[in-house]
Amino acid sequence: MSREATFQPEPRIFSLPQLLTEQEVAKALGCSVDTVRRERKRGKLGFTRIGGRIRHTDDQVRMYISNQREDPCEKNRPGSEKSEVIGSANGAAARLGAEPGSIAQQDRLAAHRSAQKILTKPNSRSPRGSWPMEE
Repeated sequence: MSREATFQPEPRIFSLPQLLTEQEVAKALGCSVDTVRRERKRGKLGFTRIGGRIRHTDDQVRMYISNQREDPCEKNRPGSEKSEVIGSANGAAARLGAEPGSIAQQDRLAAHRSAQKILTKPNSRSPRGSWPMEE
């Protein structure tokens, strides 16, 4: 073996991703540049900062598109039997709060008086001072 042969490393060939501007991404997605910026600021669209400028790789745009995908719901999935306690997406939703006429008249009057006491402006001639105090 000869020592004359020198070691030369093989040249590296880099495959750099294509860098897209926000304008190019907006055009590709069919939306405005403002929408691209909003989605980036919300953390939904990845980006690469090079020299202080925002760029997007095609992988980041593809990931954004795949994250936006919403598949339709299946109506009769196995294991999705209806429960009487919580209902189902197809059933009527439970109403929140009190039904009209379900509060006794005495409770309504007490609630009204309490609200009046809280919300009325203070009377400077009031014997208790400027604001009504708790009894």
